[in-house]
Amino acid sequence: NTYGVQLSDLVAPVIILLALPMVLTARSTRAYVALVIPILVSLAALTYLGGRGDAGVAIRTTATTMAALLILPAAGALMRQARIQWLIAPVSLAICIHALVGVWQYLVFPGGGFPLRAIFQNTSFHDLQGISTSYALYVARPFGLFPEPSAMAAALGPWVLFLLWYGLRPGEQARKKALVGAGAGTVLILLSQSIYAVFLLPCGFLILLFHRRTSTRKTSVLEVLAWALAALGAVMFPILSAGRIDFNTNNSTQGRLTSLIEGISQPLNSALTIFVGVGPGQSGNAVAAQAGAATAIYSVVVMVFAEGGLIALIAMIYVGRMCLVGRRHGYAYIFMFAWAAGIVFTTSYVSLSSIWVFLAMMLDLEFENEGYPHRPDLMPERGRTTLNVVSNSPKRRQPVEH
Repeated sequence: NTYGVQLSDLVAPVIILLALPMVLTARSTRAYVALVIPILVSLAALTYLGGRGDAGVAIRTTATTMAALLILPAAGALMRQARIQWLIAPVSLAICIHALVGVWQYLVFPGGGFPLRAIFQNTSFHDLQGISTSYALYVARPFGLFPEPSAMAAALGPWVLFLLWYGLRPGEQARKKALVGAGAGTVLILLSQSIYAVFLLPCGFLILLFHRRTSTRKTSVLEVLAWALAALGAVMFPILSAGRIDFNTNNSTQGRLTSLIEGISQPLNSALTIFVGVGPGQSGNAVAAQAGAATAIYSVVVMVFAEGGLIALIAMIYVGRMCLVGRRHGYAYIFMFAWAAGIVFTTSYVSLSSIWVFLAMMLDLEFENEGYPHRPDLMPERGRTTLNVVSNSPKRRQPVEH
């Protein structure tokens, strides 16, 4: 029941106005419309069909959600004009800043300190200022400049994999910057003990394996370092997160699982709510009223289903499918799996703009490496294998050399 305006909420409308022709042609704009329509339908059902809930909360939630999602078409318009290498330095720098702050937190938390406490006041997210001392002493999980560890992991994880993929591609500019950013993000996620690492590490190994399988070049020093980091992460994660991954003893993990179950069950009370949900902003109060281990729904997707029903869930699936149309290689599926894992199992913060910027990248950025100007592939450079993949014609399949 807190509502705030983020910087991205103010920047996005300006970008949309200045680049309106590009916004109108962006695939991200179509995705925005697909995500917003179920919210409006659910609001109308709550208002006019006698649904239970607070109409004022529903209206405010609808407004803030639509504002938060405006970064999607705004970023999509910019992505249509961008080149992939332009993203590497700023994304890597941002992740390194979060990682440095996270390491600082990791070192200071055991003593009860809370670095940069004054800036952690954002009404769109959980209030850390009131619990800073107890958090530092008893939770002690670093999260950089994000509102909490799970939000950080969900927001940075897909970008970490993107940087890893780019850093392994021979001949690309800024490979070292990309791998530094990927390494810094991996370290921060491991130190945070986020369950998201269960998804991040296997995805990283798959990217490394795909690269090795398709590359005709000898293993480089950078690739060896990437393998070493992945192996170290696989060893350290069970050690750092031993208590977190135990569903029987960890209250936080139990609460997260309970919230997912309760969120899925919310719209199943009537035929109407199955299709249109319980209404925008109504799911959190319903979970809190259960007086169980969960105090909210810790999942964007489950919250979307609870508040918008099957219509909203189908819209999410449609948008995810849009990202994969024309992407002919497994890297795109790895990126989208990691993105989906973050919003399904890790965070419920819709206001995290980096989540939607990544989605805009997958929708509109041209990966210019194989000569496909409209929907280029996500492959590394040409390799030695031949795979059966979907050709440009939807009517037949043919082998394509990569």
